[in-house]
Amino acid sequence: MTDKPRYQLRANSAALTRFQWWIVGMAFFVAAVGAVLALADRPFGTILMSLSALTGAFTVVSANGRGPSK
Repeated sequence: MTDKPRYQLRANSAALTRFQWWIVGMAFFVAAVGAVLALADRPFGTILMSLSALTGAFTVVSANGRGPSK
């Protein structure tokens, strides 16, 4: 079984699969919504920003740990 293609922005950046890029993109979107809610003095906005930051960070760290397929 062949490995799925991995995409990189630069040669030294994390190699993410298409699904991981989707996860990170959605995490950024949720963080933006959380920022708007936090600016509106809603405590749920801070929770959304924290969870999305953890999700994005975990995804990128796990991709870096695997390394690019060569």
